[in-house]
Amino acid sequence: MLTPEQQAADEATPVEKLREFVQQSVELARIVSRNSYADPELLRELAASSDQEARCGVAANPNVPVEVLFKLGEEFPKQLLENPVVSLLLLENPDLFNNLPRPTVDSILKEECIPTFFLNWAINQRRIDFSTWLAKQPETPKRVLVEQATRSIAEQSEPWCEFLESVIQDPNTPDDVLEVIATRDDRLRNPMTDRVDQALMLRPKLPKPVIEILAVRGAVSAKIEIARRPISADLLRTLAEDQSEVWLLCAVALNPNTPEDLLEELIVGDRSPYYVKNSVALSPNLSDRLVFLLLEKDNFDTRSRLEINPHLPITALEKLAKSSNRIHQWLAAMHPNTPMPILMDWLKHDPSKHTLLARNPAMPEEIIRQFLKSPSASVRAGVAENPSTPETFLIQLSTDHDSNVRHAAQKALKDTDSRKAWQEVYFSQSTWQ
Repeated sequence: MLTPEQQAADEATPVEKLREFVQQSVELARIVSRNSYADPELLRELAASSDQEARCGVAANPNVPVEVLFKLGEEFPKQLLENPVVSLLLLENPDLFNNLPRPTVDSILKEECIPTFFLNWAINQRRIDFSTWLAKQPETPKRVLVEQATRSIAEQSEPWCEFLESVIQDPNTPDDVLEVIATRDDRLRNPMTDRVDQALMLRPKLPKPVIEILAVRGAVSAKIEIARRPISADLLRTLAEDQSEVWLLCAVALNPNTPEDLLEELIVGDRSPYYVKNSVALSPNLSDRLVFLLLEKDNFDTRSRLEINPHLPITALEKLAKSSNRIHQWLAAMHPNTPMPILMDWLKHDPSKHTLLARNPAMPEEIIRQFLKSPSASVRAGVAENPSTPETFLIQLSTDHDSNVRHAAQKALKDTDSRKAWQEVYFSQSTWQ
């Protein structure tokens, strides 16, 4: 004789008897809910039970009506996904999950372990709201998702951007997938500052093919970042073809791999932007000829940048020192790369250059000490403005009887961080990292 519990679980128990058990006690109702031979209508009634365990049993029961199962899936997503009837139903209808209620889908998306059949369905939906979730699933084929994202229409850009960012940030994303992202539909790219391109640029060890793609198709902000990298001269030429973006051309000009002929292209002609010429003046690859080209027009800002360029060729400075042009001589007098014999000759024979020499960071300390006692206020002010002047000298000048000298010294004493940074640039002889 079977016990009530055994009968409630028995596949041969008549439907009427199972219904009686459901009404007798909660415990028996729970057993009936798990009986895979229970009548579907009885399971439908149990799905409305106030007892959670009974409802859970119905969700796991392969005999439950599909619409009931899908509704219970909101509360019991794990049981829905593990219900053996789901695999069978998918064979009959691959679009089965199209009828899932949205709350049930949301519950499934919170599960840690998702079966392949649900992943495949989610991928095929190409729904924007699935993208970020799918990108976090280790079993999701990234390339398939990325190809879908990069084919999406422009109005879908915001959600897909979030998805693509998550793929880029995944260290396991293969290089070919990153290439697909870089070549995505331009309708999904902000031409100036694109968040996906920026995410690519922030990825460590970005593959060379991706960099080459972004140099042509990337947003302006990404191109500028590329121009700041140690890239090839050919790629720098490609970037420089975009003559409309001044800051991009400035970045190209400052790259240590930019060849002389490209630098010349950036500065020749009246149409060359003001800021670009100033950037070329800071290039570590200036030749003697380029230095004189930059000085053809007496532009104070360009000359000032040549003055602080630690890579200015000594040969160019020697030619500037011999020039009859007063501006050329001034630049040579203030530049630390100018050979010391030239500076010493001016020190002895040309008092008109003492103010300029006083500003030269390479001037020996004993000469700077002599300038401290100069009767010329402009020479003493030059000492105060020299970033290599020792602090003790600045303190002495901060009480100078000339107000201009005092103010220059006091300003230098306050701005110690800038002075240290300036000295590091000059004495390291490198501005590129």
